Amino acid sequence: MTKKRIATMATCVALVGAVAVGGTLALLSQQSNTVTNTFTIGNGYPETALTLDEAPVAQVVTGTDNFGGYNATAGERVRANDYDNLVADTTLDKDPTFHLATGSPDSWIIAKVTGVDALKSKGIAINGELPADYGWLKLDTTTYAATPISNYSDLVDGYYVTNTIVAAGQDTDDLFEELKVGANVTRGELDDIVVSGVAVESVTEVWANDGAAVVAQAKTAGFIQ
Repeated sequence: MTKKRIATMATCVALVGAVAVGGTLALLSQQSNTVTNTFTIGNGYPETALTLDEAPVAQVVTGTDNFGGYNATAGERVRANDYDNLVADTTLDKDPTFHLATGSPDSWIIAKVTGVDALKSKGIAINGELPADYGWLKLDTTTYAATPISNYSDLVDGYYVTNTIVAAGQDTDDLFEELKVGANVTRGELDDIVVSGVAVESVTEVWANDGAAVVAQAKTAGFIQ
């Protein structure tokens, strides 16, 4: 159990900039996502075993439905989207999803999310209807308890784990689907939403058995502080 193999990949889902209010519009200037170093510890995981991406998006500039917001478009998934001049009371499609490479061992994937709490305080929140078969659980890294999430408002800064193991070549559920720019979004600097993840090899495929060792390995790798 102490020699579990581990792979990790981190990327920023960034929401950075200054909000300015002019008339009835709140405009948000945001830099694109950034991808940090990828590294693998131990044997068994191929290079870049765990990756994180999202659907490409485009700003809505016609009609009245979500005008000024950003909707997902067809095309190859990306690791960076630019969001410029956003309008208050619109949505931003953003669906961070992890992919475990072919040749990897069956793994638990732990995601770390930061910046959500700060954005909520500024009027920008995770939005949408939580799927009935949502594939993530809230992780308590002290007790190793993994508990269900009832709606997207339950997503706060912290750690999450897949509710089942992920096999080689498989993807996780989207961690979330979209963000909502509130009607009264607060002007000023915005924090990043940072999403990162780690894959740890499963032994028994049952979290109640594997959980303590998986968390210990993630701590050893410095992913869980």
